[in-house]
Amino acid sequence: TRRVEPMWLRVRADVMPTTVSLDGAPLPEAASTAALGATGWVADPARRLVWVKLEASTLGTVVTLDP
Repeated sequence: TRRVEPMWLRVRADVMPTTVSLDGAPLPEAASTAALGATGWVADPARRLVWVKLEASTLGTVVTLDP
């Protein structure tokens, strides 16, 4: 059997995004990874990382980071 779980994306970014969207819909920005709900994103400029959390899904999606 295949287990479907929430997904975390760790994206290296030299410029932090102003918005992150999932299939064209903006995701909420959180202050920390602990503060994220089911979906959202957090910028970590000191480490040049953006963390994106997505709900569990078996469908393909497009995540876009806009500067």
